[in-house]
Amino acid sequence: MGSYNQAFIDHEVTTPEQAEEMASAMVAWLVDAGIIEDRPYETELDDGPHYPPGPRFTDACVAGESACVEQERQSFLAASMNGMRLLKKRGFVLNWQGRYDPIACPHCSKTSPIEQFWEAGGAWFEGKADAMLCEHCGQSTELPRWEHPEAGFVMLAFEFWDWCNFTEEFKNEFRRRLGHRMTFLYGKF
Repeated sequence: MGSYNQAFIDHEVTTPEQAEEMASAMVAWLVDAGIIEDRPYETELDDGPHYPPGPRFTDACVAGESACVEQERQSFLAASMNGMRLLKKRGFVLNWQGRYDPIACPHCSKTSPIEQFWEAGGAWFEGKADAMLCEHCGQSTELPRWEHPEAGFVMLAFEFWDWCNFTEEFKNEFRRRLGHRMTFLYGKF
């Protein structure tokens, strides 16, 4: 069966200090809008705070799907992975059903094999490197600044687990409030 996730991946935040500041502002907006509750909790994964859906979480969802979720509200709210996971440190977000095409350099737009991205990510997690070198133009770029439609090494990301599809209005408002280059990812785990 699996779990679905929708994620907003920020490509501009590259330090823990920036992540903390931006995360605070975005969480405050989501709490004020009733999309999430101001009740962070940790999970056994120890991967950052999770927030349960708020009283108006369906406001972010496509209308037809909101009605479906509303009917199943209690089972949705009881599900273990139904909230928002906040990553505000070195993390990784992936669409497990994605196509992992080559990744384009943020400077020259020429592509490199996705394996180079995975390898750079391993070094990044180990603290051995903060950037990936483009084999074409020779530019070194911090790993969160590399954009891929199906995956990202991040310092800031917001993952929503098992929510109905978001409305374009909600995605646009999220993008506007974030004010940074970002990728919206939809996938299944």
